[in-house]
Amino acid sequence: MEHFHYLVLSYLDHMIDEPVIVIFTWAVVADIVTGIAKSLVAKKTNNMTISSKGLKGLITHGCVILIVLTLFPIASAMGFHDQMICLIAFYVVIYCVSIIENLGEMGVPIPSFLKSHLAKLQDDYDHGTGQATEKGDNANEEK
Repeated sequence: MEHFHYLVLSYLDHMIDEPVIVIFTWAVVADIVTGIAKSLVAKKTNNMTISSKGLKGLITHGCVILIVLTLFPIASAMGFHDQMICLIAFYVVIYCVSIIENLGEMGVPIPSFLKSHLAKLQDDYDHGTGQATEKGDNANEEK
């Protein structure tokens, strides 16, 4: 246990060479840039620049970065390297979805198969539990 901090420092030193960390970092940067660009070109009021929304987003991004970059070397030193890779890959996927949504809201053409899946995911997220309840209520009314 006395050499644990050397192991953590070793993983901290090798983080720059870890592909998933590099991809994660660029995904966060791209999400921030596309989010700012989306707010600048938005035509709908709810997508336009709102400083409190932007500040909340930057704080959220900062917290995620801080958590990932702090936990990665510690968890890796404890033998959870593969689990951290999976967690960071999950964050990369979430950021990629956000980037694609931002691009779509800016008017960048998105392939229809991808757009339909993202729209379906968004609809499920927005109306998930309410829709299921309504269907259940309708089924009971028909009986």
